[in-house]
Amino acid sequence: MKRLLLISDSHGMREQFEEICKLHPEAYKIIFLGDGAAEFEGIKADHPDWPLVGVRGNNDFGSQLPYDNVVVVDGWRIFLTHGHHYGVRAGVNAVTNEALEHNCNAVFYGHTHVQFSGKENGIWAVNPGAVFSYPQSKYAMVDLLDDGKMVVNLTELKDSRRNEDRLSSFFKTFRK
Repeated sequence: MKRLLLISDSHGMREQFEEICKLHPEAYKIIFLGDGAAEFEGIKADHPDWPLVGVRGNNDFGSQLPYDNVVVVDGWRIFLTHGHHYGVRAGVNAVTNEALEHNCNAVFYGHTHVQFSGKENGIWAVNPGAVFSYPQSKYAMVDLLDDGKMVVNLTELKDSRRNEDRLSSFFKTFRK
């Protein structure tokens, strides 16, 4: 079995992003799905031994990360994207079709801030939710089992500082 840790939409919340990574040292890969490339790059620089791979999102201005990527793990071809180019707010049909175009059998995406796991067009689609969530940061663990099955666990950062203070100060900047 190989565990993949999926993180997306940190939007400046590096502390929570890093805490999630530290909670799962067993992760074979830590997959970042955009909107927080600065945090991703900082964590990658501070922890060069961590198995990080990522894509950029619609708010990652100036990032050199690709918009899309494909990773292969134990026979799984997985299409990685933030999802904004594929209209994921309206559903996963377009993004699963794009995964098919890349000969993938799964797609991991972000953008909506809403956790999701399901199958469409014969493709597994997983959204881990957002680190930048109220009241707790959301993420996902995907286990690729030795028998070829995928098990998805959509979860949140438990027993940690809740995000109210951080989000409250963030939104106050827009009220001025």
